[in-house]
This record gives sequence, structure tokens and C-alpha cells, in this order.
Amino acid sequence: MSSDVTERLLSALQAKYDNNNKPTLPDELLYDDDGLPIWNDIISTPEFYQTHDEILLLQKHGESIARCVSPGVTIIDIGAG
Repeated sequence: MSSDVTERLLSALQAKYDNNNKPTLPDELLYDDDGLPIWNDIISTPEFYQTHDEILLLQKHGESIARCVSPGVTIIDIGAG
């Protein structure tokens, strides 16, 4: 973890909510055995639309996407995590 994670966490937790500048937790909190289950809980909430939208898109278009990809190709989600 970076040395300023504590300061960034405190800053995010103490920040006033603003629709134009929403506070975010440091990413480092999500990359350990304690943080990953918390992250899973967060992305499963209805408010975290990206996960639900991605699932719906893949359910709707997954087969046609798969037909366009050559055998053996790996698709990587660069927005993961």
C-alpha cells in the first residue's frame, strides 16, 4: 500500500458529499482478503449500476460477441477492480 493511504481514507470519509465531486475510497483497500468481499458487496448493490448493466449487456449480446471472436482469443476487462 502507498504510504498516504491513511490520509486519503480519512479525507474520503470526512469529505462532504457533492454530486460533482464524490469522495472515493483508496483502491488499495480493495485488494486484500478483507477488502475483496467488501468490494463484492458494493458492486452487488443496485446503486452500482455498472455491474448490473454489464451483466445485462452480456446476457443480451454475449452469443453474438462470442461469434465475432476467433477461437483461443482472451477478452480482458481493463476496467476490472
